[in-house]
Amino acid sequence: KIHRCHDILQRNQLDHLLLIPQVFHATRNCLIMSWIHGPKFSQLFIQKDADVTAFFEQVHTTPSKVFSVLHRAYGAMLFDPSGNSIIHCDPHPGNLKLAPDGRIALLDFGQTKQLSPRLITGCARACVAMARGDIQGLSQAINALDEFTLIGGSPTAWALISYTFFDTRWTPLADVNIYDLDRSILARGGGFERNSADAFPLMRVSILMRGLMNRCGLHDVSMIDAWEPYALRYLTCNSIQPSHRMTKIIPITHLRRARRRLKSAAYSILPDSVLAYFLFGDTNNSDYLATLRKLQRQGQQEQLAGRSAAIAAGAH
Repeated sequence: KIHRCHDILQRNQLDHLLLIPQVFHATRNCLIMSWIHGPKFSQLFIQKDADVTAFFEQVHTTPSKVFSVLHRAYGAMLFDPSGNSIIHCDPHPGNLKLAPDGRIALLDFGQTKQLSPRLITGCARACVAMARGDIQGLSQAINALDEFTLIGGSPTAWALISYTFFDTRWTPLADVNIYDLDRSILARGGGFERNSADAFPLMRVSILMRGLMNRCGLHDVSMIDAWEPYALRYLTCNSIQPSHRMTKIIPITHLRRARRRLKSAAYSILPDSVLAYFLFGDTNNSDYLATLRKLQRQGQQEQLAGRSAAIAAGAH
């Protein structure tokens, strides 16, 4: 796994930016690898008052440069044209280091997964559609995979789910705990009837990346945008037609303003006009507005239920 990842990085001329430990000896019960010096990203979480800028300046880099490299590396690993795609599924802060030479070190390949060509093709089509703002193309790519079934699923719902769980930019559902099924607005009355276990590693990567980026003050950087050229190359090499180009999703300034406004909201549900523009660039799309109002009603009902439960508990 480690050798394959290194080969992919080398072919994509990323090995001078991302460092992978060298394997000296490997058996069923023993693995001997090179030691990489440098601070782990986990220092930013262990020390809550840690200076993010100073942490990256140790090797004369910035958070933006670091995550640009990580996003490109993951795009190269996932969409390898040779069909030997492999992806490191555990980029948590303890598995990332700043090497003394300025490279980012990626450690611990225990959770590394090879996805099927069929799933990679579906992911590539979905990735290009997301990067190009093609909501209908995104929905078609997901439905063509035939691995997911969403109750009452619409292009709008798929877009919101995809931008939340398969990208790193902030969305209205980015702060929802996907494991808390009793409270998730996607699990109540409009959840999944069928999901794909193979897609979970990609979801894990995007969620871990978003958490790291938020700690570093990066809320509006898209991993999908960095993946688009690799996904296009994969589709071209396999003679698959990509999605049509459309308008980008939302201006960064608009998104930052919306994020500040809803920082403390229970589910960070945006006003109709803002989130409609986030998904479609069209504030009059009736299909979208109906879906959004349904999500808002469910969120409001859950908040009321939570308050009632708290009052009842206090009375006892």
